[in-house]
Amino acid sequence: MLHTIDLKYLELLLLDQKKILVDLNISIKNLKRLESNELPDEETIKRIGFFTHHVYQLRFIIIIQLAKLFSQNTSRDKRSFQKLFTSILNAQYDTSLTEFLASHKKKYENAVESHTEHPVDKEPEIPYSQSFAEWIHTKQELDKYALMVKSRKELSDLVQNAFLIMNTPEIDSIVRKVMDARDKVYAHTDPTPLVEFTSTDDLSKLILLANETYNRFSIGLWSIHVAFSEAYGWEIDQVFKRLSSND
Repeated sequence: MLHTIDLKYLELLLLDQKKILVDLNISIKNLKRLESNELPDEETIKRIGFFTHHVYQLRFIIIIQLAKLFSQNTSRDKRSFQKLFTSILNAQYDTSLTEFLASHKKKYENAVESHTEHPVDKEPEIPYSQSFAEWIHTKQELDKYALMVKSRKELSDLVQNAFLIMNTPEIDSIVRKVMDARDKVYAHTDPTPLVEFTSTDDLSKLILLANETYNRFSIGLWSIHVAFSEAYGWEIDQVFKRLSSND
C-alpha cells in the first residue's frame, strides 16, 4: 500500500537535511583550514593534542553526516536524499501538497499575464517611474515562478535530474568509501577494518553536491537558495588568531 506525503512532510525532511548540511559545511571549512598553514607559528599551535583530536572529530562528523544523506537504506536513514526521491516518485500526494504545487502554476500564469501588460523584454524608457517599478516586479515574479515546480510531474522531473547528476562513477566511488568508513570505522568499529581512505577533496566534492541537491528542491518548492558554504562565525581561524596574538 502506498503511503501518503503532505507538504509538512517535505518541509520537515528538508529542514533536517538543511541542519545536516550546515553541520557539514562548518566541518569541512574548518578541516581544510586545519590542513593548511597561514600564520607564522601555526604549526606549533597545532601540535597541541586538542587540535589533533579536533581533526579526527571533524572527519567523524563529516563521514557520519554524509552517510545520512547518501545512504540507500531508506528504512534506516530516513533523512537521506534517496528517501526524499523515493517519496516524491512513489507516494500519494496529500491535498496540501497538490494545492501548494498548483498555486505555483497559478502564480506563474499571473506573472505571464502581467508580462503582456509590462513586457519584461522591453525596459521602460524612464528609470524609477511607476512603469519601471512595475516592470521590475513583473520580471522578478516571472523569473521566480519559472523556476518553481508546479505539478507532480515537474517535481518528479527534479528528482530524475538529481539522479543523473548524483549517479556517476566518481560520486559512486566516494559514496562507497564514505559508507565503508561509517560502517567499519566510525559507527561500528571493526577489529581490523579494511577501508579505503577518503580524501578531504573527495569529502568536499560530496558536500558541494549535497548543497546543490538540497538547493534544487528548496528553490523549486520555496524559491529559497541557502548559501551553505559561507558558515560565518564558526571559523577555527578565529581561534588561531587569538592564540597567536597571546604569544
